[in-house]
Amino acid sequence: MVNLREKWNPGVCIALGCVLGAALATTVIAAFVAPPWAHDSAIAAWVQAVGTILALAVAIFVPAWQRYRAREDAEEERLLKARSLLMIIYPSILAVQTRIEQIEAIVARPPSSGAYSTAWSLSERFGFEVPSTLEDRVDEFYLFGLQAGSRLQTLMALLRALEGLRPRAQSMLHLNPERPVEDIQELARSHTSPPLRVIKLVLTGLDQFDPRHASSEG
Repeated sequence: MVNLREKWNPGVCIALGCVLGAALATTVIAAFVAPPWAHDSAIAAWVQAVGTILALAVAIFVPAWQRYRAREDAEEERLLKARSLLMIIYPSILAVQTRIEQIEAIVARPPSSGAYSTAWSLSERFGFEVPSTLEDRVDEFYLFGLQAGSRLQTLMALLRALEGLRPRAQSMLHLNPERPVEDIQELARSHTSPPLRVIKLVLTGLDQFDPRHASSEG
């Protein structure tokens, strides 16, 4: 059920009422109250012109206001959907950030640290999968606006590339088992650093979009 109080503010109702009231008063005065000289054809034409102008003003104003309200309603609906989507994807973005930081921490350690012993065992630590909560909602990222939505799309492309890090590293090692650990470390860094940078931008954008989700990074 449409709530007219939400659709029409008091100022608009008063203005519209004044226009309609003036048009009606002009008609009544012209028809019943006007002195004899007012029935002159020139005066009658003037009254008719005024009534026409008022009617035209109403005909222009009402559709314009309805279009304005439609845009306002559409924007409000978009914001509501965006906030609901944010509740779903925000924890997944934080989880992705944590996992990438874990991979970077492992890569930063030398083999002597015990985290891994060979280049192959290092590659085994690169397991990563894009969360379905993000993958399944890529088409809804536009709800966050052009900038935040574009950053999320960029992040998704980088995460898909990160998903292929382990297979790519192991493919390199299959071709050359003697490949040094440093090569695999450098390959990993090239896949982890870009998404971490974009994640920080994404979280900042989402925090500005809905301050209730304050990032722990701030």
